[in-house]
Amino acid sequence: MAASKISFIGAGPGNPELITLRGHALLKQADVIFYDFALSPAFFHACSEDCRLVPVRHEGHASKEALANVAQRMVEAARSGHRVVRLKVGDPLFFSRTLEDLETVCEAGIAIEIVPGIASPLAASAFAGVPLTEPHGSRGLVFTSATDLLGRAMDAHAFISMAEKAETLCIMLVVEQLRAVVGHLSDVSKFRHSPALLVHRASLPEQRVIEAPLLDLIAQFDAHPLPEPSLLIVGNVVRYRRQLAWFESRPLFGKRLLLCRAREQAQDSASAILQRGAAPELLPLIEIEAYDNDRPLFACIPQVAKANWVIFTSANGVERFRRAVIRAGKDARIFGSSRIAVIGPGTARPLEQWGIKPELIAKEHVAENLASELLASGPASSAILIRALEARDTLPESLRAAGISTEIVPAYQTRKLSQKQREPLLARLHAHTIDAVLLTSSSMADSLVMALGDSAAEVLSRVCVASIGPITSATLEKHGVTPSVTATTYTVEGLLDALEIHFEQNGAKTS
Repeated sequence: MAASKISFIGAGPGNPELITLRGHALLKQADVIFYDFALSPAFFHACSEDCRLVPVRHEGHASKEALANVAQRMVEAARSGHRVVRLKVGDPLFFSRTLEDLETVCEAGIAIEIVPGIASPLAASAFAGVPLTEPHGSRGLVFTSATDLLGRAMDAHAFISMAEKAETLCIMLVVEQLRAVVGHLSDVSKFRHSPALLVHRASLPEQRVIEAPLLDLIAQFDAHPLPEPSLLIVGNVVRYRRQLAWFESRPLFGKRLLLCRAREQAQDSASAILQRGAAPELLPLIEIEAYDNDRPLFACIPQVAKANWVIFTSANGVERFRRAVIRAGKDARIFGSSRIAVIGPGTARPLEQWGIKPELIAKEHVAENLASELLASGPASSAILIRALEARDTLPESLRAAGISTEIVPAYQTRKLSQKQREPLLARLHAHTIDAVLLTSSSMADSLVMALGDSAAEVLSRVCVASIGPITSATLEKHGVTPSVTATTYTVEGLLDALEIHFEQNGAKTS
């Protein structure tokens, strides 16, 4: 069997949104991924269920023996015919010991691909709002590390000599090296009074920045210490941060949002949260699973073309129906001339990806509004409603009351995770590490209250509870829980918009 190639991919600074398209495509194809342990699990959401994930835990400066062991395991996996990926923080060839892995792989006769990533210093400067060059200066830019790749400290004389030739310095270091580095730079006259900053966890909701004149930096660090590793930027370019500090100015920056959505729905929601500078904490309180009896779903396939309306009330319903159609050997032509109605743009999206544009997307994304808009669109005598088994009956009852024969087809069911999730949920809420709980459906609200038990109202009164719309809010209020936020646009983006307004109006308050 011919050996597969090994792909060395730069993951960027740690934000899964910042990996390249090529890197993302290779992760999806991989059979085995060796990854730096510090990387978020969010990098692997799109990977195959069969993909084997191998964390590489190198504390500090790894020995040659430890690196050789990892390289040999990658070679063995490739020789077994697996598609192997080595996922590295930052860029594989920028201040990295990946070269030693590459040499081992090449000597074994295995093909390689190197996919660059955003180097951590470049990301740190961008997310801190500090350009590394400017039009009329900073012609001398130096990237360096306080130690070499084997952990040996840089010679003080060599360090000072290099600094004297630069206008801007980007120095990668760990906290134990900070005092020595600042001491050396204080001996360089042009940097002694320069602005400086330290950046930690750049591009992530945990990003922290310390900014001060170089001579005051140690005092600021002692007052507000940062974990390691960090990046130190020194030079006049730091002054641009006053205008360009965009990332930390977001209303949701640094907030930790508990996302209770089912795992099948969580990926896009988590991405939307990250884009706002907040951290998604995934704890699904319901799971989506196939309905035990799929006969009605398959039986309705030849009938949809005969109905005046085919109605979907969730993206899950669309996806389950699409899978059934494919399994039946059919395609989107099964809809014929029937019209399609959906409850909102989130439900329309998977249909549009299937090449289908719904005739009706409810302006307000609730069953009541969908029913009224559908009835106002003209005469109809029949409808097929494809939905969750447990969905409310408001929509079919309204259509039947208007004389429209409505067939309900359950495409999936939701399973509530009650007591199983109680302890980790309570632990997070009692530790006050959660800034807001996001609830995107009534079933999710029911499941949350069930999981918390008799203490639900009291526990949730101490945290911001954000509801996707009035139906979900009414469910919460039925249980004695008053939501802090109710979205007026009933989508995840609308919910995050409402949450931003809430935090802007309430400052640091969380409820």
